[in-house]
Amino acid sequence: MKKFYLLLILPLVFIGLSISKVSAQDVSSSISVEITTPSSVEVYPGVEGAITANVTNNTSSDMTNLIVYITMVDVVKNMTVNLEDYSADVPVVIPELKANQSETVTLPIIYVYPSEYHLYVTVATKDNLDIISSPSIPVNIITLTKIDYPLVKITSIAVPVLLLLAFGFVSIQRKRRNMTIQK
Repeated sequence: MKKFYLLLILPLVFIGLSISKVSAQDVSSSISVEITTPSSVEVYPGVEGAITANVTNNTSSDMTNLIVYITMVDVVKNMTVNLEDYSADVPVVIPELKANQSETVTLPIIYVYPSEYHLYVTVATKDNLDIISSPSIPVNIITLTKIDYPLVKITSIAVPVLLLLAFGFVSIQRKRRNMTIQK
């Protein structure tokens, strides 16, 4: 009996998966977004920049209320980025994009925290739930300091040990001095 139910359910699952894939492909072909400049970023913290992207309406009908914004992922920490810190949290709104028309959008950004990122330009519509992202570009925000990690480890161990030895030496000297004074 279980095999019978399994034989009924498996084809339905495969049909459902193929339908969801088709609808996802239809959505992505209606709008396309591509980052035109830069192709990659390698900067120090505090540098201001701009991301230029091209948004294209691939349909035969006009689209309204497109929201274009930046999305960033920190690939070192495996987390998304709060774009308020990067002054990149304000999207650009395209009120109308005619059929088969493209529009170039410039999004400002200030590169803040040193790490490695993937940066995307994302387009969402107010009229439906479609969200399309561009292929990512690599962003490397270079740290300002060059830390020698072995030296830091040695120092973090040696300094407390030297302080303990100095404290012990001073304590022993005081005890000797007090003993000689009392005699």
